[in-house]
Amino acid sequence: MPTDTGWKVYRQEWYNDRKMETFISAPIVDKQNDLIPTTVINDSMDFFMKYGVYSYHHEEMPIGIPLAYKIKDGKIKIRVGIHSRLPMHDKVWKEIKDFGKRGASSIRGETICQDLVCPDDAASCFNKISELGLWSVSWVGDNPANGEAKVTDVSLAKGEADNEESFINNGPQSTVMPESDKGCDCKAAEAESEEKADEVIAPEDLPDVPEAAEPEEEAPEEEVKEEEEELTLEGLNEEMKALKQVLADLYEEKQAQNEEDDEEEEEEEDEEEKSDTSFEDAMKTLKKYGVSVYAGRKRTPAPKPNIPAVAATDYLNVTASWDEIEAAVGGK
Repeated sequence: MPTDTGWKVYRQEWYNDRKMETFISAPIVDKQNDLIPTTVINDSMDFFMKYGVYSYHHEEMPIGIPLAYKIKDGKIKIRVGIHSRLPMHDKVWKEIKDFGKRGASSIRGETICQDLVCPDDAASCFNKISELGLWSVSWVGDNPANGEAKVTDVSLAKGEADNEESFINNGPQSTVMPESDKGCDCKAAEAESEEKADEVIAPEDLPDVPEAAEPEEEAPEEEVKEEEEELTLEGLNEEMKALKQVLADLYEEKQAQNEEDDEEEEEEEDEEEKSDTSFEDAMKTLKKYGVSVYAGRKRTPAPKPNIPAVAATDYLNVTASWDEIEAAVGGK
């Protein structure tokens, strides 16, 4: 089992009284069938303490920042400062206080290296993680993945402790144990019971932390005086000039557009004329060399029928009798 340590403090100051302490992992197989040794968690703590956040139910909604950590009873324990800048922070803090020691935390990170372990006397295998990238720890109510990642302490802001009954350290009252006949090494016992010395990280090695919230001063209300602009002849004249200039610009733009359209139409007509001229020149060249080409522009004339000529009759100077006339025209 790893040796217990004192607090390794990364942030000594916090801008409010909202602090809590919670275990984040223990070397047991969790609900995801993973086992993370404490030494592996410990190796990833420096990055987490500098850049990680304390979130809400793994939604990556930051509600706090880690302040310090230590190894206690072979498990990693952290001290967290909870924000008080948004209404959401107030709701979460109330939830944390209501849960008290029933609350728990859960880690989130990237598994860099792991091995599948199948003990001979075990019913199933599990993943033993040997390298981890840790970037977030979340408040998860009373449903942690690791059953021993429990909240141990929740601080109360000044004034809250007077109005609410504190649930912290409400363990059973101590009882007097009977003296043992066996001797004890009192010095050794005293040394083990002493709290380990805190180790404080230099501020220049850390990112910036929130400053204490200061009450915002209300700016004095200033009376806004609206000045009415008087319409003068000079102002009206300037506005008329500006309006005329705008109209002139629009007219020039329209004229330029019309000229461009006319030029495009002329170019199209020229191209059509060129195409007709080139066609006629080609036809003349073909005729010049005795090639007859029908272009389809005239209809082919039909052959004239061979109709015999009929002699004209001058009916004013008729000398024939009626019988001869009827025989000639076929009448009766």
